[in-house]
Amino acid sequence: MRFLLQSCGFLLLTFMVASCERHRSIGCPHDATLKTYKQWKESTRFPYTAPRARQEQIANSIEKVGVGSTKKDFVEALGEPDYEEEMYPKEHDRPCIGYEFTYYFEKAEDMANEKLDKRVEAFFSPNGKATWIVSNVSGIREKGSPTTK
Repeated sequence: MRFLLQSCGFLLLTFMVASCERHRSIGCPHDATLKTYKQWKESTRFPYTAPRARQEQIANSIEKVGVGSTKKDFVEALGEPDYEEEMYPKEHDRPCIGYEFTYYFEKAEDMANEKLDKRVEAFFSPNGKATWIVSNVSGIREKGSPTTK
């Protein structure tokens, strides 16, 4: 019975990894010059507060980018994001639906906290054009929409 459970666990893990690999092969490659969430998390101590100069750069330059701006435009205006994530639909074997850049001002802990995590998020189409910019940082207004195509 133990062997059967171990085998089933291994098969499930193998299936999950294969599924993720198949999922990732359809679409958006990660920009190797930008950190992944895992890389950012491993290099960050919590609670995290971005340096004042970084916060000011983002707040003072956010109006330079908008819907239609490229990922390169964001990096030039705001600096590199804390991390980039590729976005995939929940259905298997569907192509990537875009990218997300996250710029944290503050992050209390390594758990999502909608109230305490102060950030700017930019969402991009698969071709790298911004569709939605949203923030819970005072003074930074939303641009675009999550339904913008």
